[in-house]
Amino acid sequence: MQSRDYNPFEPYVPRLFRPSIDDYVSREERKPEDFWVVPNLYEPAIDVRVNRIKRRAVAKSPPSGRTGSRESRIILYDKDDLASWRGTTMKNEVVSNLQGRIGDRSLYLMLESFLDELRFQAIKDGYTESRGEVLEEQRRVGRPFKRHVVQWKGQYLLRFDRRTTFHLFVEGEEGEPLLYVRERRCYQKCEIDGLAPFYVQKKSHEPDKYLVIGEIKTALRHVDSGFWRPSESAKERGREDLEERVFTPFKSLYPGYQLVYLLAGTPRALFSRGRSSQEQDYPRYRLKPRIAEFVEMVLDNDVLPILISIPQTLHCSELAQTFYQHLLE
Repeated sequence: MQSRDYNPFEPYVPRLFRPSIDDYVSREERKPEDFWVVPNLYEPAIDVRVNRIKRRAVAKSPPSGRTGSRESRIILYDKDDLASWRGTTMKNEVVSNLQGRIGDRSLYLMLESFLDELRFQAIKDGYTESRGEVLEEQRRVGRPFKRHVVQWKGQYLLRFDRRTTFHLFVEGEEGEPLLYVRERRCYQKCEIDGLAPFYVQKKSHEPDKYLVIGEIKTALRHVDSGFWRPSESAKERGREDLEERVFTPFKSLYPGYQLVYLLAGTPRALFSRGRSSQEQDYPRYRLKPRIAEFVEMVLDNDVLPILISIPQTLHCSELAQTFYQHLLE
């Protein structure tokens, strides 16, 4: 991993903790008693308002006097979603689909507020030209997305899917030919929930470049390891692991950028309580074994892992259930 003089993400990267000395240790010093924790857990503040008469749900990120950020908002679902729904009306499938879509949209606010926090801290530490943005495609209300190309290098092409989500394509002869670009045959490699470049910079200096790749998992109790470590049967069907599916392409698309993989999940899905009195000092931030495996895999690929907690005010499953009721009306 490239050495940088200043890294605003570092305080949020999970670390190994040794309760017997009440301190962090390196992976090379690991002992059986050590476990992974998040030293500083970022918990975004999000307010959700549901208007049953207008059949709309809106999420808001309140303004911050500390960081100077303004209020930001995004529609989680509205009448356009109801009118454009073309899928099945089977409850489980509707709720599952919308739960993921609501999660994708709320991730935009989480990434935006996280970047505001990073920018505030970087400027405070003397990196006054630091900046970042969450990538989004603008469109007129009621008009379809144009799905513009964001980045194209070599065999990989990245373009918008919806406002804040993306599809990554690769040129080749495998898979379904979902896209032809300048007479090149491309097929879809993966979906990306959110992207946010961030630049750490002092005045009159070149910036250190980061790219945050966002993933949100809205399941309440667990995160399925299949998204980073597919089963043997999934591999036989062509499913690739996270390194092949995401890290390798993005390192090619964004040379010179330090990749950051941000996973948003519920506290219950990410963290577990310790068993000993010493471990209870980190009751909320100790990683579950499966999530600890994920963190180590990401680090092994020279990518920074970040875990953030979905706010308790954001109940993606309940919102999807409400959408389903509107769909039946």
